[in-house]
Amino acid sequence: MRQERRKEQIMSAVFDRTAVGICLTDEKGRFVEVNDAYCNIYGYTRKELLGSPFTIVVQDKERESAMQLHDRFMDGEPEIPVEWVVRRKDGEPISIVVTAALMIDEDGSRYKITTVTDITHQKRTQEKLEWMEQELKAAAVIQNQLMPLSPPGLSGYSISGLSMPSAAVGGDYFDFISVDEHRLIFSLGDVAGKGMPAALLMSNLHAIVKGQALSECDPALCLELTNRLIFPSIPKDRFISLFFGILDTRTAGVVSANAGHLPPLLLRRNGDAHRFPKGNLALGLRKHAEYRDTETRLESGDLLVIYSDGVIEAMSPRGQEFGEKRLIGSVEARREKPSDEICAGILEDVNSHSSGQTLSDDLTLIVIKKNQ
Repeated sequence: MRQERRKEQIMSAVFDRTAVGICLTDEKGRFVEVNDAYCNIYGYTRKELLGSPFTIVVQDKERESAMQLHDRFMDGEPEIPVEWVVRRKDGEPISIVVTAALMIDEDGSRYKITTVTDITHQKRTQEKLEWMEQELKAAAVIQNQLMPLSPPGLSGYSISGLSMPSAAVGGDYFDFISVDEHRLIFSLGDVAGKGMPAALLMSNLHAIVKGQALSECDPALCLELTNRLIFPSIPKDRFISLFFGILDTRTAGVVSANAGHLPPLLLRRNGDAHRFPKGNLALGLRKHAEYRDTETRLESGDLLVIYSDGVIEAMSPRGQEFGEKRLIGSVEARREKPSDEICAGILEDVNSHSSGQTLSDDLTLIVIKKNQ
């Protein structure tokens, strides 16, 4: 007897303390017992519920169907766990999941045991996540449209670029801007950080660089002006690296300036690999930074490769970076191919090196090839 009483005490404690709402209704659908969690979910007191029909907690338009469901259950029809939207006593709508079990007393009386789980918070969180996902998709579409939609068609050159963000949106940027039939501006930038904050800064950078490029200033001056304009928008814990160049097909000359970006690679036809000089200060670190122009000339068969750190810092499962050496090897293996295939091949090799793992950083490339 003592053991049975102890079991009853334990069950009573579980009934009262569980976070799941539990109610017991008779064959007519009247509340016989409810626990505290059930009362808290619906906002009623125990006194208000006991003896009342369970439809008191059901929305008016669903009371008839809820009662029919209850009657069929009492007649032996199983009830599948279902999600409902109901209203608390104060009118607030809540989302719940309901499960039911049939209990038959010793005298043959039938009771329905209903458990109710409030999933309102989970639903709202899920809805917010879905909304954010849609917003990110929309942002990704807009960001993709900021990138060149097609490669520039310059006689005697094969020029391509690609950008792969590590998240839905990224902080890398590249662009081609035609000055006239002979001159092409090409730029590649990398905003410190990833995701939406970096993407917002990238879109700002895109607009500013575009505006400076149209003024036809030399690369060094363009970087100086870009830095002054974007400086107020960059938080103290962020910066932007940017490489800016102008190709003149009449002379095959490239004039460029570098704001803290990785030095591009110039792979000569004879197999020699040269790095451009190191850049000056990245954008956003000092308002009145100065930059210098660098001049070089492309020979037939030369390849100019500008890239973000996401390329060479891509990690293998063993923790090895892709590195500059592999990048050079990837380009040289496709030297005879057009620039778009070289870009695609580099991306393929990076993915192979990473064994298909998600990119840890945005990856962006520009390849300029002077045809023979």
